[in-house]
Amino acid sequence: MNSKPNNFTPQKAKGHTERVEASIEKYLKQLDDVDSDEVPEKKIASHER
Repeated sequence: MNSKPNNFTPQKAKGHTERVEASIEKYLKQLDDVDSDEVPEKKIASHER
């Protein structure tokens, strides 16, 4: 079927790409936030002694 919802015009493709890129940026920022909250292993090991 070649219906309207199944077609990608240049404008639809651009909008989709922008949404995907924004989602990726949000995900990467969340990863960075979690990584910065973690305690490095060396600090954990030094507290166990």
